[in-house]
Order: sequence, then C-alpha cells, then structure tokens
Amino acid sequence: MLTDDEGRYRFWAISPGAYLARPDIGRWRPKHIHMSISGGSSRLITQMYFPDEPNNATDPMAILMGDAFERNIGVPCDIGDADVEQAFDFDIVVGGRNATFFE
Repeated sequence: MLTDDEGRYRFWAISPGAYLARPDIGRWRPKHIHMSISGGSSRLITQMYFPDEPNNATDPMAILMGDAFERNIGVPCDIGDADVEQAFDFDIVVGGRNATFFE
C-alpha cells in the first residue's frame, strides 16, 4: 500500500494469534503484524505488537529492543462507526531519536 500525501496509511486485517515458536522450551511469540517498508532501493522490516499481550515480556524481539519496545506497540484508537472490533495507531518513524525498531 502507498501512504497518502501526509504519510498516513490504513489497512484492515484479521487479528493475528500468538504461536509456539520454540516447542522445545515452550517459547511463544505474542500476536504481532510484520510490516515491510520500501523506499528506493531500501527495505526496512518492523513488527507492530499489541498492548497487554501475555507473551510480550518474554518475546526475544521485545527483549532485544529493551525500552524501545514500547514504540512498537500499537495504540488503541477510537473506531468511530467502523464495523470493526479494534483499531490501532502505529506510527512508523524512520531515523532519529524516536525511530521505530527495525530488524
């Protein structure tokens, strides 16, 4: 998808589920959405996590991000009259002090 002139984007998705990533040690990945951002010849990949997920704290990516993990959690927002159960704001910041964590 392309952003609008102000850099905004919107998409609809089915809420993902958590999944067992390492059965040998019982490690679950929390529900999250992978996003690939392209511009010119560059590609960045990030993940939007969901608030209050029980597996967030033990997720290897969350541990790697440290305090920056909070910037990769979607913020619940008002759904207005949309026919959806939930909506989230997720600002993707490329570069600078408050950049989104990219893989």
